[in-house]
Parts: sequence; C-alpha cells; structure tokens
Amino acid sequence: MSKKDNPRATIETLALGWPKCFSVFERRRRPLKVGLFEDLFALVGGSISRSALSNALHSYCSNEFYLRSMVEGADRIDLEGRPAGKVAKSQEAGAKRLLAAMAQRQERQAGTEKPPAPPAPTEAAGPKRLSLADLKAAWRARQAAREAAE
Repeated sequence: MSKKDNPRATIETLALGWPKCFSVFERRRRPLKVGLFEDLFALVGGSISRSALSNALHSYCSNEFYLRSMVEGADRIDLEGRPAGKVAKSQEAGAKRLLAAMAQRQERQAGTEKPPAPPAPTEAAGPKRLSLADLKAAWRARQAAREAAE
C-alpha cells in the first residue's frame, strides 16, 4: 500500500488543509456535511485519487468517536467548519447499529462473548449420556445380580 492509499496519511493531509473540518485526533471528530466527498474531490483535484479519498473518508466516518457524535439534531459541518445540515434520527440509528456491531466484534476478539446455548436434546440425538451416579447404580445392580447367581 502506497502512502497515497494509506487512509491515515490522507486524513492527516485533509486535517492540514481543512483544520476546521477534519481532525487527526479521533475524539474531536464531528459529523460531516452530506455530499462533502464531491466538494472535497473537486478541490483536491488529482493530488489525491478518488479511491484514496473514499477510503480515507470511510475510515474517518466509521471511527467510534465520529459515530458517537452522530446524535439526532447535531450540526454537520462543511470544509470551513460551518454548520451544513443536521444529523437525522435515521442517521443516528445507523450509527448506533454500527457501534453495536463494533462492540460485538471486540467482544468476540477478546473472547468475552457468551457462547451460544447448546441445542436442546432431542430423542433422535441418541441415548442419554450416563452420569456417574447412573454408572454406579448399574455397577451395583450387576454386583447384586452376580452375588445372587453365586
């Protein structure tokens, strides 16, 4: 991956060019204007490829802190940091779904997720497994039968 295709490097470049809009520091990220990609691509021309810019914006907007800032009614900002729309309720709901999926993935990776419940036993599953008490009772019954036969 070249430096141009590295989303982090592209975000750093965007933060230098438009510091009121982009932040390298994740906790400072705010919702961006809908359609900002096209505005930005027109300004950067050929200095950043379309795919590199798309990857960088995807990385920027899928960040946990960015998603947490997606609250209904929050201002979206343009390249100059000015309000350019509001976050809709459906957009907030989408951000919450992504955050929940991220949390679930982190739990799986950490091994703290509860394992799924075993399936309920069915008659077709075969005979019942014997417990230690069942085995002892069977042994006692065989011993008693053997003694009675002697």
